[in-house]
Amino acid sequence: MEKTTKQVSNSPRTNSEEFMRFHNLIMSTAPEGYQPHYFLLERGDKDPKYSVPWKSQGARLPFDKAKLIMKLGNNIGIAAMPDDDLHIMDCDDNSVLNKMPSSPQTISRSRKGGHLFSWMKRELKENIPTDDKGEVRASGQYVVAPGSFVPSPEIDLPNAGQYTLRKDAKAPQWIKPKDIPAFYLEEKQKRKETLQKRSALGAITVKPSGKHSALFDLQITNIVTTTPGVRETHPLHASETGKNWSVSQGLGQCWRHMVSLNALQFLCVKAGYASCSDAGTPHNGGTSTLKGDPKAIFVAWQEAKRMRLIPENDPIPVRALWHVATDQGFLSKRWPQ
Repeated sequence: MEKTTKQVSNSPRTNSEEFMRFHNLIMSTAPEGYQPHYFLLERGDKDPKYSVPWKSQGARLPFDKAKLIMKLGNNIGIAAMPDDDLHIMDCDDNSVLNKMPSSPQTISRSRKGGHLFSWMKRELKENIPTDDKGEVRASGQYVVAPGSFVPSPEIDLPNAGQYTLRKDAKAPQWIKPKDIPAFYLEEKQKRKETLQKRSALGAITVKPSGKHSALFDLQITNIVTTTPGVRETHPLHASETGKNWSVSQGLGQCWRHMVSLNALQFLCVKAGYASCSDAGTPHNGGTSTLKGDPKAIFVAWQEAKRMRLIPENDPIPVRALWHVATDQGFLSKRWPQ
């Protein structure tokens, strides 16, 4: 698969003065000792410039240097890190964004959503993805800083491509988890309940030995055609940039929901049984909500057969068979330990 190259104008449309306004607003209420984690993004793009890993201290830019870099036409990212108190909410829906707490709000390049910056005690911060309304990017995740520019010819709106502060933007305030808008909290609770429900079935570890379904031999590269290590369009859901998917270390990486997907998890998403955020294993640690779910095995096995990834006569996995039996009321609901 050939990698497409985004055409970037030689005339920079970044705005370092807007970036300075944002920085001054952030720092006006910053806790003692706070230094923003600014870092370099690709020119005319949202992706990090990988001279060094963007999360490392070596990638962190002091404000003066970041401003100079932006003045020269390069974009800057700002991250909420695990060791600081910055809290970022990314929202794709203007109707929801307008109901968010009073704090610095930026308008993204699509001019239809933005980011909200607040302060929260670092030990309380957590990332919360949603499928279609944005996400909380509170720990080890980033957004594009105001003043940056990503060419957006597909968007027919004034200032398309610009990342700007709202005119009524205010200094960030301290918030608590209960202050996070309801739709984020509902998504968090939904994911928690799904995990608890499926965990009640008991953890099941796949340990192939002897004769077993070919499902357990599938690799992500058997399902999708991709260039290892290159960010591309997600095979199952789109994004603004078309760079929310890659394959590395033998796993699919969903960069929208910040999760890894093995072949079985991917098949469950493709079959519509779970979303990426539910099926995947979080990048920052945690467990897939599919763990311990025999129905997931059955769904993935069916999907693999439908896609002709495994032989037509492939034997049904024992756990999938157990799901069918319990679903029909022939066996108890708990996987035997």
